[in-house]
Amino acid sequence: KLNITKEELFIKMKEKNIGLQLHYIPINKQPYYQSLGYGDEETPIMDKYYQECFSLPIYPLLSENEQEYIIKNLFEVLK
Repeated sequence: KLNITKEELFIKMKEKNIGLQLHYIPINKQPYYQSLGYGDEETPIMDKYYQECFSLPIYPLLSENEQEYIIKNLFEVLK
């Protein structure tokens, strides 16, 4: 359990020029599927995961120094 909301985490990391992402949005929460009538289903496990998950920057040209910067700042923000 962390003493920070996901929104606060995103803001604080953005202040350090580190962009976090959401790569998992439940299907029933996506506008296309909501337009088909989905969205009212009870999916507590999926919803909890969505509330808590985020993706760190990762791509082929990410240097070791950049990785260390991301990790260092993530730990600082989460203290």
